[in-house]
Amino acid sequence: MTTDCGRRLDSRPLRLAGGATMPDGRAAASLVATVTVPVGTSPVDVVMAPNGQRVYVTNFGSSSVSVISTAPRAVTATVSVGLGPWGAAVSPDGQRVYVANSGASTVSVISTATNTVTNTLPGFPNPIGIAVLPDNSRLYVSCQAANAVYVVDTATFAISTIINVGTGPRAVTAAPDGQRVYVSEEGSNTISVIDTPTKPPPARSPASCSPVKRPSPP
Repeated sequence: MTTDCGRRLDSRPLRLAGGATMPDGRAAASLVATVTVPVGTSPVDVVMAPNGQRVYVTNFGSSSVSVISTAPRAVTATVSVGLGPWGAAVSPDGQRVYVANSGASTVSVISTATNTVTNTLPGFPNPIGIAVLPDNSRLYVSCQAANAVYVVDTATFAISTIINVGTGPRAVTAAPDGQRVYVSEEGSNTISVIDTPTKPPPARSPASCSPVKRPSPP
């Protein structure tokens, strides 16, 4: 391969410790060797605590959440949740982990201090994605069976609003300022944009192609 400057570069990938590869040697020293951490069956989502000390993994096949300490890079606890856990979100203060249990139509609330489920919230038709606002006031849960996003008040754990969106809502993320929530919809090839203060009907943004699909839960 020849660059614009006429230099000849070897196009063969550089193999590094842990299996990482690069087309050349750029930033090779910054790469860290891969460590494999065994978790539960069919892990789906991975979220990190705000302080970076723990990682939480939803295990769809074993209906559990693996808690990984990032220093020794090992599982330190396994928390049983509802059937078919999919998406997860950590509260901004790091005190709770919210888990969407797609097979149980519930949301589990995990205390990070004790690694136990302190609340199980019912009434979510096939929940998949979940996000919490930066001010920790509300949860947004995408429910595929309802083609809607359910809004939960985190002070009372009550469902305060149901927002209709496109077909097959999946991933949910909140803007850093908390003013909007974005929802991917694999069935309609769209992204819904929800205005969080007033919660009007969401704007629909056509996607050029389908959002990346993960294996569909039963």
